[in-house]
Amino acid sequence: MNEERFANASRVIVARNVADRVVYVTTSFAEHDAMLRVVYFFEGAPTDDEIELCELACSELIAEFSEIRRAETGCVDVSELPERGARLIGLCYSRAAAT
Repeated sequence: MNEERFANASRVIVARNVADRVVYVTTSFAEHDAMLRVVYFFEGAPTDDEIELCELACSELIAEFSEIRRAETGCVDVSELPERGARLIGLCYSRAAAT
């Protein structure tokens, strides 16, 4: 998979699928097992509607890249990060950068 194309598509797709309480979103693709991971970090526990946004972003990435064979999503309270603003691998959305 072309990493630059994946990163660009992730930014565009995720930007269409964020709610006000989304702080960060990471996406990654592991070539060895063709696994996509999409993780949304929220202020507080996510609602059902917010979880759906994460699932939708994942589905759109699957549709965009035929190399993806497996996928998983995660919805995490940002307070679970060791430090807010810590370096997140695969960061494709940050509310601070979007405002």
